[in-house]
Amino acid sequence: MTDSEQAEQVNYATTALTLLILITRIGLWPFRRERVDASFVLVITSILIVIARIVTNVYYLRFGTASDVIKHADYFNADNLDGIKTGSILVLAARVLITAVLWLQVCILLLFYSRITYGINWVAVVVKVTSRHRRATVSTPTRSSSRRRSAT
Repeated sequence: MTDSEQAEQVNYATTALTLLILITRIGLWPFRRERVDASFVLVITSILIVIARIVTNVYYLRFGTASDVIKHADYFNADNLDGIKTGSILVLAARVLITAVLWLQVCILLLFYSRITYGINWVAVVVKVTSRHRRATVSTPTRSSSRRRSAT
């Protein structure tokens, strides 16, 4: 098995795991007895984009890309030029799709954090602790800073 075949199998396995998690979340939604909110829409959008990425991956692996031409010069000929162009465009589309999925997952996570921290004034606590720590470290001079002052 070549490295590219292993990478392809790992890609499909992680994509299947992603779909499993997202579909499970949608499947458990009625049991949570919550109304449809932004995270529900983001999960549905993520599922659609992950499926689009799977389709894109299948076709760009079938057509080949410019990277294949660079690695294997004998692969390139006039007959498969259109396929290579299409495959290279699909690689760019797949990268845009995976970036979109990652950003959607970040948005879902931030919505989750905002729900679990609702009503907790944790930002004020963090600011107070940080400012006290900063004042404590700034107000106590170190030996090196006192040497610098005496040298000037």
